[in-house]
Amino acid sequence: MISRFFDRRKKPRLALGQSPGAFALPEGGISPLYLILEVANKGGSEAGIRQVYVAPKSGHSLTPTDGLEGDRSFPFVLEAGEGARFWIRAKELASSFREAGYSGSPRASLVVEDASGNTHEKSFKFSVDKYLNLKDE
Repeated sequence: MISRFFDRRKKPRLALGQSPGAFALPEGGISPLYLILEVANKGGSEAGIRQVYVAPKSGHSLTPTDGLEGDRSFPFVLEAGEGARFWIRAKELASSFREAGYSGSPRASLVVEDASGNTHEKSFKFSVDKYLNLKDE
């Protein structure tokens, strides 16, 4: 039992997070609203990452997420303790959801595909109508 605990600590363990956010602009002010996606390797060894995207929880795929920017390009490796951040305009993602037939606040998933082809998901509510009606331009 104890050896199984130590074996887990040596493996990658991905922690996923998402939140709305904005960026400070060089000329002052703030950017339009973005959905910020975070992936962190909380495990004890490196983790290869193939893809990061957001998809409706109902199984319809909007992958790969067009318009996704980040501090890494795919594929990449997260060493133990490292993280990566990606972002997409909230209004742009809401538009993709609407085109796929979603409205209101459907369940969505932040999905990370690792180098072995396994998917890691974090579910959240995505406010399609709210983000489509933003006057953040």
